[in-house]
Amino acid sequence: MTAAEEHEEFDLRRFLGKEAWKMLIGSGEGNGRTFEYASHPGVMKDDGRTKMVTLFVNERGRSQRKVILKLCPPGKRKPGESGAHRDAERSEPTEWSKRHIVSQPENLNAIFLAGGSYLMFMDIAGGDSDNTLLLTELLEEEEAVEACSTVVDSVLRGWNPSAKTKKLHISEMLKPRIGKRLLQDDILQRCFPGIPQLLDTSAEHFELPTGERLVHPIALAQGRGRYSNMRLDVPVGNAHGDFHGDNIAFPLQYDKPALNDFLLLDLDSYLPKTALTHDPANLALTAADHWLRAEGSVGERQQRELANILLRPASAPPEWLPMRVYRLIAAIHEAGYGWAAETERNWGGEWRRATYASTMAAALLFASRETGDPDRQLWYVRLAAQAAQLIVAPPTAQTPWLQAHQPENSTAPSPRGGRTSTTPEPSGASAQTVQHPPADSRGGRPLLPAWLKSTRAKILLAGGCLGLAAGGLWLTDDSHGSGKTNDDLHVRVATNPDTMVLAPGVARLEGSYITKQPIERVPAPPVLRDSCVGRYKWAHSAPLNAVDAENTFVWVEITALKSPVRITGAQINYAKNSLAAPYKGTLLTCGGKGGGNQPPNVLDADLDTRKLTFYPDGGEDPATMNLAIPKGKTEVLIITARAEEGFHQWNVTLEAVEGNRTQAITAYPGGAEVGDPGKTEIHKYFETAGGLASEPYRFRSGQWQWGR
Repeated sequence: MTAAEEHEEFDLRRFLGKEAWKMLIGSGEGNGRTFEYASHPGVMKDDGRTKMVTLFVNERGRSQRKVILKLCPPGKRKPGESGAHRDAERSEPTEWSKRHIVSQPENLNAIFLAGGSYLMFMDIAGGDSDNTLLLTELLEEEEAVEACSTVVDSVLRGWNPSAKTKKLHISEMLKPRIGKRLLQDDILQRCFPGIPQLLDTSAEHFELPTGERLVHPIALAQGRGRYSNMRLDVPVGNAHGDFHGDNIAFPLQYDKPALNDFLLLDLDSYLPKTALTHDPANLALTAADHWLRAEGSVGERQQRELANILLRPASAPPEWLPMRVYRLIAAIHEAGYGWAAETERNWGGEWRRATYASTMAAALLFASRETGDPDRQLWYVRLAAQAAQLIVAPPTAQTPWLQAHQPENSTAPSPRGGRTSTTPEPSGASAQTVQHPPADSRGGRPLLPAWLKSTRAKILLAGGCLGLAAGGLWLTDDSHGSGKTNDDLHVRVATNPDTMVLAPGVARLEGSYITKQPIERVPAPPVLRDSCVGRYKWAHSAPLNAVDAENTFVWVEITALKSPVRITGAQINYAKNSLAAPYKGTLLTCGGKGGGNQPPNVLDADLDTRKLTFYPDGGEDPATMNLAIPKGKTEVLIITARAEEGFHQWNVTLEAVEGNRTQAITAYPGGAEVGDPGKTEIHKYFETAGGLASEPYRFRSGQWQWGR
């Protein structure tokens, strides 16, 4: 059908309904305004409650313009979305709001209908919606992963630079999300006629028709019984409130969605001081729901495993779940958690628990709408109850959220399409079970968390806190750090992060490694758990002969022997055969990274962009390099060199100024040279490779398992 034929056949009156159509046409009487169906993109949404369609607006004395008309169901706001929309448009930072929040066309006000419904107009990209794509239309494509991650990351970082945490009663946190829908008995009876056990909200637990006894999610959401005093520390700020694929649009540039220029639609639930976890949790559940509806029907085991992915987003993906869906859910959660973990006070723990509450609320809302599908409704109720259980009895603080929650003696599910094999290990190691990547994993490994992309967070990825009895920094006796001494300076260099001891609360330096050995030939690590601690010498020795993955940590300890010294500059020296091309191999990584304070005196080196940034005194603000070392004193400079894509062979030269004399300190694997600048060229190099082109594995439940 041509656009012209579609235009002729489309009945706008039937689409909107008689009353809405009559009010729309009547709004133009007296001012010469008429409305005409625009066939591209045409109908953008029609889910039975909300309808969206593009129209041409014709007015005397001005050019024809294209707008989106939305028929909104009765809402909790008066005068409805129009007021919330204006609030969102005026929200700060205004630069972000103007760029990403859909505007309302001039002189086209909301039209209110009987029963509380209303019509409102929206303008996309100045009225030109010809080249606009809704996120829903992307969900079947690989771009959806990056699209969702980009939107969540921007909403949190760009729209909420002044976010705070607020201690909220759980019912207070969830009321803006669920409104009165799940707080009134008559509504509950209409929504859950097939689960009468759910209607008794005075009980702390309830039984499903299957006999399962679970925490009562509605009682928890209402703050009933022993939950009446339950409060959560919740990150709050600007939130959309109804985050799903039909409410996020992307302009098309050269037939591809411009992800960074996304627009937010449908701001009926916008609030400026609400839980920031609501949006990502709802978007993740929307992605799962989209797949469930496309799939038609899945078994109980698949439903349980999908719920596990939503609540524990880095669990190994079940073999039946498409990697695209797994990566989509994981990327949404990683973007949110990554932002929270990077905040000044590290809100990672608060974010995790608040996300359980937001997921519970979203699941209850989805369940309340599934009155015609008892099986799907039961799945949503079970998901809400599982989230409630995690709120009431959260995992231990030592259990990272973005890693599989697997008991040490359990057997984890294979990744999608995975195969399991038992392979003889090199001498001295017992045979082990290896889980392989999915057959369709080319380019399909989970995305790096968004927070790993920032310079500041790259330093923090070094790991969990290390509690020590005494403060300070030192190397352990087995560090094998090598030194160089002349008349003025003593320099000691170490590269094994396992030997670098930092003050209490400082991020531990932990590394990942890439080997050319296939995973079947990789022995079990020296510490038989999902931790990078203790792996440096093991990874750099035969048979692995690995290189550092994504990060290399170099400890440079400088003592001023005769007079004060200042370190005033630094330079990365690359080998002539240093490659910008990806380094492919087997990436041996671990969970539990992130958290802790910054080590003092950090030189951050982005090897891909060749950018150097100095952070003095454990601070977060970069500064000009000017590290003072008094006579007889020692200072430690920690170099965190990182790469995402290329393979780099490099060493580092520091400029040391003593009075009128300048010396060059060149640090390399196993030692350092001190001499006059430019007179000595050192051909010994550290090796750091980006991990994007390698297959990632983690040691969990006694075996190597594919995945981040």
